[in-house]
Amino acid sequence: NSYKSDLENKLSTALNTNVRIEGDIAYSFNLGPKLRLKNIIFDAGESNTLDGNIENLYLSVNPFKLFKKEFSFKKFSIENGSLSVSEDFFKSYIQNKSQFEKISFENMDIKIVNKLSEIEFDSNNGVFLFNSQNLVTAKLQGTFSNFLYNLKYKNNKLKISIPEIKLSLEHERRDLTDNNSFVKIKF
Repeated sequence: NSYKSDLENKLSTALNTNVRIEGDIAYSFNLGPKLRLKNIIFDAGESNTLDGNIENLYLSVNPFKLFKKEFSFKKFSIENGSLSVSEDFFKSYIQNKSQFEKISFENMDIKIVNKLSEIEFDSNNGVFLFNSQNLVTAKLQGTFSNFLYNLKYKNNKLKISIPEIKLSLEHERRDLTDNNSFVKIKF
């Protein structure tokens, strides 16, 4: 727990929001050396970029750098929580401004908001993989409006399906500046 303030400061800087770790921090060798942070609170205040809480955050660590309090947030996993994310915040992290490599999550409720609307995805499980410039691959599943959904993103192609209502959407992103990309809807 002597690392708590250092971790809070580094997380706050990396995510551009206020971060508090209200629970304990534990070290584990289970499935590789990791720090487990319990009960993390995100409070963006007026900026409304990232708010919410996470029950557990598992941070992959180099044991030798740990003693020097050198932490990297390139690979981590989160589980059990709820996050409200602004559209601008979401876009900046898809473009990988913080140089993440892998983010995995389990049982996360995620709300994406902008000035005009919001969209909620509940009980999400999945993984985001990044290269040095942007998001490369994503696989998610969860609940959207009480329907199970699957989302896959790879090679600039996004596929979303809601099997229960036999809906499938495909979107191909040509580049980040193209706002006129085409969406295919299949029934």
